[in-house]
Amino acid sequence: MKITQKAQDLESFVQAILCEKIKVGEVVRQAELCEILGTSMSPLRELLVLLEELDLVEVKPRAGFRIIYPDLDFMRENMQFRVMIENHAVAFFLDVVTDDWIEDQIVRHKEALRGLETTEDLTKHNAFILDFDRDFHRTIVASMKNKAIAKAHEYTQTKLRIARQVHRRVPPRKTNVIAMQDHLTILDALRTRDLEAVQKALDAHFTTSARNTLVGY
Repeated sequence: MKITQKAQDLESFVQAILCEKIKVGEVVRQAELCEILGTSMSPLRELLVLLEELDLVEVKPRAGFRIIYPDLDFMRENMQFRVMIENHAVAFFLDVVTDDWIEDQIVRHKEALRGLETTEDLTKHNAFILDFDRDFHRTIVASMKNKAIAKAHEYTQTKLRIARQVHRRVPPRKTNVIAMQDHLTILDALRTRDLEAVQKALDAHFTTSARNTLVGY
């Protein structure tokens, strides 16, 4: 299976969970997964190998595959891993990030915040914010120029998307407003070129994200 096809199939699997076509914790047979994901058996088997490696499914002999329920340990472990990657990556990012990029991101984040207040299609704008958020963090990690770390970070983000769907305690509009405000704090720290300040802002962002997902207010 080509890498691009595997990524597309993984995204199809994630979307099926997010829209509850596949329910976490349930056992599903391969034939059912083929029908839900609109794929044939051969690419599904390759996808299932990846899903096992990512701890997203568990083989149940003679029964099928159990979709992992993303419990608190799952959330904690993946969040810790993501924090470790990004806190390390910002040291590289500070060496390459330009003032123009920072200022452009500040403008775009403020526009995104205004959109959350004024949009008539909140579902569409929330989806835009999620992509915007992922790209922001992906850009930081990409500065390391390490494909293995970038892929691990991408998979961790994917797993956290699933966990947030299950455990979300705060409405998406509010969490997205908070996320954009946190990003602006990170961008202000990047302006200073102070590594400790950037890492502190990142840690605060991740702490808030975890709290909003697991306990709310």
